[in-house]
Amino acid sequence: MFKDRALGLPPLNSTLARRMMEQTKIYKALKGVRGRKPVDMAALELLMVRFSALVAEQRWIKEIDINPLLASPDGLIALDARVVVHGPEVSIDQVPKCAIRPYPTRYVAPWTAKDGTALNIRPIRPEDEPAMVHFHETLSERSVYLRYFHLINLEQRTTHERLTRICFIDYTREMALVAERLNPQTGQSEILGWAA
Repeated sequence: MFKDRALGLPPLNSTLARRMMEQTKIYKALKGVRGRKPVDMAALELLMVRFSALVAEQRWIKEIDINPLLASPDGLIALDARVVVHGPEVSIDQVPKCAIRPYPTRYVAPWTAKDGTALNIRPIRPEDEPAMVHFHETLSERSVYLRYFHLINLEQRTTHERLTRICFIDYTREMALVAERLNPQTGQSEILGWAA
């Protein structure tokens, strides 16, 4: 696809990487057309997330690209890549910083509740939106009243616009933490609480 592009600022997460892919013309073909198998979209998404993490962590990188990247049902192969770093004439103060602060992993910590439940306390992420919907589905009316000082129905609490403001935050200006655990029945991670 000639001049097919999407723009995103590093660091990406899986949600942002997927949205970037969806903005391209080639996206439909990647999902499989005319009887062809689809590309492993999860692997492509992971590659984009890791590539953006590299860019965010290694500030000395001035330019970097993978071109071409062969994406097929059998896997992903970088056929060529190019990296340009800032020269010795550039000081660390002159090296550009990311427009978006990377995920603050230093705030991730395990914690054990009084009942012995093993929890993980961490900053909220954009991909937590579905888990936040499930969290709100588990709240009692009393919990909602104590949190908001009036009753707000589930539909209002779980609108995409509202949860976007909660989950998509700029870590340089604000912080929201979630407490999550591994559900023993499903084996899935679930949010038990959040604080902003």
